[in-house]
Amino acid sequence: MERSRRVDQALALMRQAVLDAGWTFEALGVAMEKDRAYIHRVLNGEKPCTLAFMTALPLDVKKQFARLTAEHYHFIVVQPSHPEHAAAAFAAGLFGLMRLQMVKADLREREPEMKTVA
Repeated sequence: MERSRRVDQALALMRQAVLDAGWTFEALGVAMEKDRAYIHRVLNGEKPCTLAFMTALPLDVKKQFARLTAEHYHFIVVQPSHPEHAAAAFAAGLFGLMRLQMVKADLREREPEMKTVA
């Protein structure tokens, strides 16, 4: 059975994620408790990539794969804020939205004045 182009792309992204995260197939095999040859066959499409395989991947590989996949499909990828700055960023965004709502409300209130002046 011939693999689809999408499957080939996903496997290429997974192989890139493994490389970007600094893993060798040998080290990945130890971490996943799988044979190095089995990992090679899965990542090259010779064996099915199961949910069990995906969940056994180290977290840094999963994160890198998610980032590469998002970029491949042109999604906007935003790095999470450091916990110390997250609250400040949230508050700034919230106050920004509140200020925008206040400006809109002010403009709606002034709308009758602007029409009579014009």
